Amino acid sequence: MTIPTDLLARLRAAIADAKDDGHAYAVATRADLAALLALVEAPAPLTVGAALADPRVQDGSHVAEYSGEHDVAEYRQTRVDAGGFRIWSRWRLADRWGPWRDNGNTALDGCDVRKPCRLAPLADADCDPNERGPL
Repeated sequence: MTIPTDLLARLRAAIADAKDDGHAYAVATRADLAALLALVEAPAPLTVGAALADPRVQDGSHVAEYSGEHDVAEYRQTRVDAGGFRIWSRWRLADRWGPWRDNGNTALDGCDVRKPCRLAPLADADCDPNERGPL
């Protein structure tokens, strides 16, 4: 989401002018406005759909790694073959990665493409995803 520059400027000015006891008058306090600004300026998380368009995923050097909860798994990884013609996925169950499967039979759905994810180098894809930290 892109926030108009003038709105950000007005929000910063409101923080400078805000009182610390604004709640009594239904006016946001300086802390409230600062928290709102932090939320507005925070980068949006990478989604599976956006990751699949990333050049590193497109060239086959990285995979998108995300929650497999929707598929009753711990994690799911999705990659694009080096030619860019097929999408492959695999799931992690009981601390083990399964084989890569063509998404012709295991298609990504709307629930998957909107999930937050991270990119993992294909060379490290077999490593325990828990060692990469939280998603």
